[in-house]
Amino acid sequence: MRYFTNLLTIAIAGFCCVSTAPVSAQGVDHPFYTVGKKIVDPCGNDFIPRGVNYSLVDDWDFPGNMNSGELSSEIVKANPNTVRIEWYVNYPSGGRPAYALSDLDSVITRFNRAGIVSMVELHDLTGSDNFTSFNNTLLSWWTSPTVVALLQKHKTHIMLNFANEFGLVDWAANPATAYTDWVNHYKNAITAVRNAGIDVPVVIDGPEYGTNLDRVLQAGSTLVTHDPLNRVIMSVHAYWYQKTAADMNTVAIDIANAGFPIILGEVANVQDANGNCSDAIPAYTDLLQSCQTNSIGWLAWTWTNDNCGPRQVTPDGMYGNLSAYGGVIVNNASFGLASHATKACFAKLNVASINDTKTIRVYPNPTQDAFTIESEADGMLYLYNIQGQVVVTSEVSKGRNEIQIAQLPAGIYSGKFAAKGSGELIAFRMVHE
Repeated sequence: MRYFTNLLTIAIAGFCCVSTAPVSAQGVDHPFYTVGKKIVDPCGNDFIPRGVNYSLVDDWDFPGNMNSGELSSEIVKANPNTVRIEWYVNYPSGGRPAYALSDLDSVITRFNRAGIVSMVELHDLTGSDNFTSFNNTLLSWWTSPTVVALLQKHKTHIMLNFANEFGLVDWAANPATAYTDWVNHYKNAITAVRNAGIDVPVVIDGPEYGTNLDRVLQAGSTLVTHDPLNRVIMSVHAYWYQKTAADMNTVAIDIANAGFPIILGEVANVQDANGNCSDAIPAYTDLLQSCQTNSIGWLAWTWTNDNCGPRQVTPDGMYGNLSAYGGVIVNNASFGLASHATKACFAKLNVASINDTKTIRVYPNPTQDAFTIESEADGMLYLYNIQGQVVVTSEVSKGRNEIQIAQLPAGIYSGKFAAKGSGELIAFRMVHE
């Protein structure tokens, strides 16, 4: 029942009338969630991640520069709403100055104060398909008590990106078997983090160094529905130097039509297909324009500290020294961060109690096949079983909405309604006979 520790359930008979009067002045922290292909912020607003990658641990001045020179304040000036933060459990090169979880905590806090979502990713196994190392190193780190506490502390403004570009499927000797193994592996990872009490969204990179959109499209629905909280976001990395503008538009349309959330976790102007910094991606701007048209999230690689100079947003990390590529990422009038990265709402949700305001009505209760929810506002409805698993997810429109539950076993279910943009969490209990 760990998913209900902050949820007030209200027994109702016949129907319920629920107001927006808060029970607790403190309110309830609520993470991002997903509805179909949409990502939704804690206040119920649609959210489209737009931002940059931050190669934090590759900056060997970190964390010594935390008090003077750490680059989060420079990144903030570019107006991203999301920053994907590179982290390592074990840095691969000797001699790197030590860093600690408390340093990551400080960076996330700085971004939060600027209204920016932190997407933390582990870089240790980039391009690997070693499931044993994933489980023993990365998954063990994510589910350790100190990391779980960090994620819960920042749950309103953080996303968990399991592993950067992990997995080989079509490049494996037996792609069919490799695909099954890759999907089952991530199912196990989702189960592990949920069992550890982590309820923030999880982000899964596609195989083949993140580039395999076909496998992401194939696996996404399976992985999303495996998550009892339905908070899985798929990610592809747009290193497709051979694609034309028309190809990029097709990619965006395929993503938009997927039915589950897909973001471009890395977008760049150059890739390393035939050697370091060897292949320009001329159609990356066409892709970003198509992302703008189709409401698709994207994160530019990378702010600084990359072995390929032309794909750094800024060569020295300073906002005042944007590269030509960085100028496009930040200032392009059609899709740049300066004017097209809408910030999320991180407000606490106030749990509502019953009185005469009648913000929503839920009836009949008990019920057998369906119930009706009448609402004064658009919002999202979740129904949870006694194990804390989401069994019904439904968008609710202002007015009357019928929710079918004939497919569910008899029992007591906890409901949660978030009115869009209100910062209110309205909770109830439903009896299914």
